[in-house]
Amino acid sequence: MGFRNAVSKVVKGNVNSHSNYAGISREFYPKASLWVALDSNKSQEVLDDLVEDFYYVYYWYKLKGDAIHQEFIAELIFHMATLWGKRQAVKKAQRVLNITSDGVMGDVTIEAINNSDPKAFINNYLLEAIEFYTQAAKRDPSNFRDRISSIVEIYYDAMRRYS
Repeated sequence: MGFRNAVSKVVKGNVNSHSNYAGISREFYPKASLWVALDSNKSQEVLDDLVEDFYYVYYWYKLKGDAIHQEFIAELIFHMATLWGKRQAVKKAQRVLNITSDGVMGDVTIEAINNSDPKAFINNYLLEAIEFYTQAAKRDPSNFRDRISSIVEIYYDAMRRYS
């Protein structure tokens, strides 16, 4: 359930266009097979499968989402990686865990995540997210409210699961 649930949260609310589909940017991922299917008017089922394939290959697999025991934490890191980039999302997790912050989701990071207190990890990771968006708002305040609102929503979801 973790991966599919994570993808559905990331895709939810995205506005699709010629240059962006399900949160996937044509500019950043011009070779994604999704674009050929989209340009040739393939069925929604085909597009949905390609979106899942994309997020699995480019994000979930590289983040080793299946190795993270707490599904919500795997989903959270995945979600943030789609917003900040994989390296930044992993670095923030490593800072929370107080381990070397190299941005690589290796065995040490996976073990530290799996041995951490889930509630504490989530709280601290979301504080990292708030700090990230606070700094970003200094450069461009346009999305600050929406980003902070999404962090609050994630927090409440986490607290429902871990209360």
